Amino acid sequence: MDKELDDYLCNKYPKIFVERTLPPIRSCMGRGFEHGNGWFILLDILFSNIQEYIDYTNSHNIQNNEFLVPQFIALQVKEKFGRLRVYYTPTDNTYILGLINMASDMSSHICEICGASGADVGTTSEWIRTLCRKCANKNDRIIELSDYTQLMRKVIEKHK
Repeated sequence: MDKELDDYLCNKYPKIFVERTLPPIRSCMGRGFEHGNGWFILLDILFSNIQEYIDYTNSHNIQNNEFLVPQFIALQVKEKFGRLRVYYTPTDNTYILGLINMASDMSSHICEICGASGADVGTTSEWIRTLCRKCANKNDRIIELSDYTQLMRKVIEKHK
């Protein structure tokens, strides 16, 4: 991801990206975000929801001077097998885990390069990436559309 977008997320969510300034030998987050710009908005929404949940829950549920939800810390954010992967400090919080799983699932329908979504987004073979048809063509890649995406295309065509 571009440095400006990287800086924006790290400055907006300093508690989540506390390891971003560490050297790569000490933290994978030191390498920055390892994916294209297309997932920027998805990540902004994801981390906003996580931090708001933690802050709200902890401010309203302090018991014995202990916070109920530990601070979520991102250890690595990258693309793997065409999907967003977020590695983090251990948590058993089902709400946070659900948000991360939902963002990962959504990333498989959003172009990693430009952020386009919809009926022309699919995955490439060999080095698997999620791309729209336009970005796939620019990179000389062929995309395969999932059954879900093919169904979505039919619905869109039907309503034109």
